[in-house]
Amino acid sequence: FPDEVAIERFYHRCSAEDAAEACRHLYAEPLAPDQAPCTNTWERWGKVRRAYIECSDDKALDLQTQQRKMQAAAPCDPVIALDTDHSPFFCAPEALSVAMLEIARAFLPAEANA
Repeated sequence: FPDEVAIERFYHRCSAEDAAEACRHLYAEPLAPDQAPCTNTWERWGKVRRAYIECSDDKALDLQTQQRKMQAAAPCDPVIALDTDHSPFFCAPEALSVAMLEIARAFLPAEANA
C-alpha cells in the first residue's frame, strides 16, 4: 500500500524522517503463515511466560483487538500500556525501553529483585 496509508496506520506519531525511513523498509508479507493452523499445545506453549505492551493509539491493531482477542487468546502478565502508535520504537523509544526493563525485572526470579 502507499506510504501515506502506512504512515497513518503504523507511524502517525513518528517524526516525518522516521516514518519515511520505515516506509522504505516495508514489503508485502505472505498471508499463509497467519492462516495456517497452529499446532502448539496449551500444556506446553501455555506455560511460557508472556508480557504485552499495548499501544493505545495503534491504528493497525486497535486497543480492543489487542485486549479482547490477542490477550484473551494468550494471557500476559505484565501488561503495560503505552500511549503510542503501532511503532513505539520510533515514536517513544524511551518509554518503550522503560517498559521492556519493567518486563525484564518482572521475569527475574524473586531473589534477583531483592
